[in-house]
Amino acid sequence: MRYTGGGSCASAANGRTPNNDIHREAVHAMSRLLRDIGYFLILLVMIVGLTGIIYHTIGVDGWFERFFGGLLQQDSATVVALLAGVALAGWLARRWLIATQSNALFNDFLMYAMVALGLVFLARLVLYGSL
Repeated sequence: MRYTGGGSCASAANGRTPNNDIHREAVHAMSRLLRDIGYFLILLVMIVGLTGIIYHTIGVDGWFERFFGGLLQQDSATVVALLAGVALAGWLARRWLIATQSNALFNDFLMYAMVALGLVFLARLVLYGSL
């Protein structure tokens, strides 16, 4: 009888040795780790996108200041109509963005849009030194 280097006869008959199982577990663990690192990087890019939007919205000479600076120069009927439109848009967006199966595609689109904006803001940060 020849010694084949450990393992029981049953595991050798199946073509499985303890070393193969350890290798498979290590490969599987590494693939999970790399997948999780990728998800974390996507999350970071989304956060950069949200940060860029907030920066451009409420920063000095931002979108908010420009919008309301021009809005204050309008008559009161225009302001009331615009505020009613913003309230309606907010209500519709709230109803539309509630996570259901029917709008999962739209929610995915929003996520990828945030990732794209994050990439744009990262490129602007690298190229110009500011968002």
